[in-house]
Amino acid sequence: MSLYRRFTAVGAVLHVHAPAATTLSALVGPGGELRLEGWEMLKALDGVTSHEHVEIVPVVENDQDIVRLASRAGERLDGLPGAHAYLIAGHGLYSWGRSVGEARRHVEALEHLFDCELRRMMIRGLPATWVGPGGGSSQGRPRWSKLPCDRPPRPRRQARKDLMLRKRAAIVLGASGSVGNALVKELFSDGSFDPVITLSRRSLPDALAIARAAGRTLREQIVPEMNAAAARAGGPAIVSVFRPGMIIGSQHTPWIVEKALPLFSFLTPRKFKSISVGQIAKAMTAAAKDHPATSEVYHYPEMMALIR
Repeated sequence: MSLYRRFTAVGAVLHVHAPAATTLSALVGPGGELRLEGWEMLKALDGVTSHEHVEIVPVVENDQDIVRLASRAGERLDGLPGAHAYLIAGHGLYSWGRSVGEARRHVEALEHLFDCELRRMMIRGLPATWVGPGGGSSQGRPRWSKLPCDRPPRPRRQARKDLMLRKRAAIVLGASGSVGNALVKELFSDGSFDPVITLSRRSLPDALAIARAAGRTLREQIVPEMNAAAARAGGPAIVSVFRPGMIIGSQHTPWIVEKALPLFSFLTPRKFKSISVGQIAKAMTAAAKDHPATSEVYHYPEMMALIR
C-alpha cells in the first residue's frame, strides 16, 4: 500500500522471485544498488527513451515485519523519484506501473536486464556498473568503484580492503561431475573469487562438501534449465571454449584407458594429449582471471600454456 501512496499514478504493483533478480539482490546486499545502463531493453520502462538512461535499482534489507520493510523501502526510494523497482536482498523484486499491463512489462524488462547483468558477470566478474555498500559516490549513494592503478600507496588496512573489493564473483554453470568438482575446488583454492555460485537443475552435494572442507560458502541457485547455447546468445563479449582430448581423473574415462594412454603418447598429436581434471580446472580459472582479447578455443597446448 505504501507504493500506492507514494506514487499516486500507480495502479498495479507486482512482486516476483525471479532467479536472476534474487541472485543479484543477494550479491549486492542490503544498502547497495544496481545501476543498469547501456541496455536497449531499458526503453521498455515507462518514460525511458534511450539506452543511455541509467536505471538505479536499490536493494533493501529483508525483514519479516512488513511495516518495517515498507519503511526501509520508502527511505531508499526518497532519493529516487523516477524509480521503477526495488530489490529485497535474497528475496526478489517489486515493480509497479499505471496498469497491470505496464507493471508486467516492467517486470519482464527488468528480469531480462538482470539476466544480462548476471551473464556478464559470468564472463567479466563484477562489472563497472555494479554498485554496493562499499564506499561513497558523488551522489551520496554507496557504490563499488574501479580502483585506478595510479593511485598513491595506501595504508595496509586500506590496501587489504581494496583487494577484497577487487574479488570477482564466480558463477559456474553446472559444476557437476569430475571437472565441475575440480573447478569448484580450484576457485576456492585460488582465493580471487568470492562468492562462488553454482547454477544447476539440482543440488550438488559433492560441491557443497568441497565448500565445507575449504571453510567457504557455496551459493546454489536451482534453475529449471541449463543451456550453454542460450548463455552464449545472451551477449557475452568473450567466450572461452575448452576442448580437452582424453580427461584423466574423469568419471567417464575407464581406468584401463588411463593406464594405457602413456604407452601411446608418442603417437598422440599434441592437440589431443590427455589432461587431468585438475589441470583443466586451473586453466579455466586462469582464463577467468585474465580474459583473452577475443573468444578462444583451448586444446591441450593452449590449456597448458595458461597454467604455466
